Amino acid sequence: MPTAFRLRIGSSVAIADAAEWIEMEHRCCAFLDITLSLRGDGTTWVEIGGSAAIKAFLKEEFGAFRTAVPERR
Repeated sequence: MPTAFRLRIGSSVAIADAAEWIEMEHRCCAFLDITLSLRGDGTTWVEIGGSAAIKAFLKEEFGAFRTAVPERR
């Protein structure tokens, strides 16, 4: 999805927990397109987005989160 962000889900997150989060997020924000992908290489990904305007909104929201969480080094 060119109008989405792809986020890799760590192996410590259960797929059922990721699916539950997606369900709750969809109830809150039904305008979002959310896809859960289980890849052949064993990785799990969530794509979240929609239109270009929605991606811009998410970028702003993620930016606010990034400033609130210190970077790990």
